[in-house]
Amino acid sequence: MSKLNNRQIILTNLKHKILERLLACQLLMVSQPNPIFNIVTNIPEIAMYQIISSQRYLSARSMIPRALYHIDWLMNKLDNDRFRQELRVNKDSFCAILAMIQGHWVFRSNSSKKQTEPGIQIMVALERLGMYSTSAFIGWIARLMSISEGSVNNFSWRFIFAIMSIEKEYVIWLDVQERKIISNRIK
Repeated sequence: MSKLNNRQIILTNLKHKILERLLACQLLMVSQPNPIFNIVTNIPEIAMYQIISSQRYLSARSMIPRALYHIDWLMNKLDNDRFRQELRVNKDSFCAILAMIQGHWVFRSNSSKKQTEPGIQIMVALERLGMYSTSAFIGWIARLMSISEGSVNNFSWRFIFAIMSIEKEYVIWLDVQERKIISNRIK
């Protein structure tokens, strides 16, 4: 069972309180001329519910200071060897991967907020996958790449999903004859 966040808990509690008040007021409905209007104005929890449900977050969002744009530095300032040290692929391989998966549906958004371009998402995922031990902490990568922690997870998941969708085109099992050819080359 999924865990409710604070906003969901408050909304659930308000629903219960509203239902309790409605049931308590049900007896009064018969004796008043405009019962629905009186009930709605006499239950402040309804207004609270409307306000809280219309907002995504309970408290104001604070902006986290971001470093300079690391992505531009990676693509445009680094030579190929240093690029490979950062992302574990050279620029040509990166461009080939990007060309293969940038049109994948996972990189398209159905909402009004446009997704970060696929190239940046792939860079973030490769940066994360290429790190060892504690350096792969999401917060560190988020600060390094000037994005939020949630984006690091989302970008990594999208990249892995897109790569796995083309696996059958690029990962194949060799048959007996192909294995012999390769073993002869090794000898």
